[in-house]
Amino acid sequence: MVESVCGIGPGTPCAADLQPACVDGQTLPHCAFGKLSAVDCEQQCREIGDAFGVTYKFGRCGAKKGESSCICSDTNP
Repeated sequence: MVESVCGIGPGTPCAADLQPACVDGQTLPHCAFGKLSAVDCEQQCREIGDAFGVTYKFGRCGAKKGESSCICSDTNP
């Protein structure tokens, strides 16, 4: 079965040493199915939510515990 997956990013193969770092205040690159993709942190926080499925009003890309990630909150940063 073939499944079409859409997203943002170039779709080129991921480098083995990819260290996700914020592209800007909004975009976090990551690997999806071995291809380079990106997450829009605002969309992630508002529509999908955190690891527990809790959604938030705001989202941005930033450092958290020494690693780049989407930072979600209900107050404007």
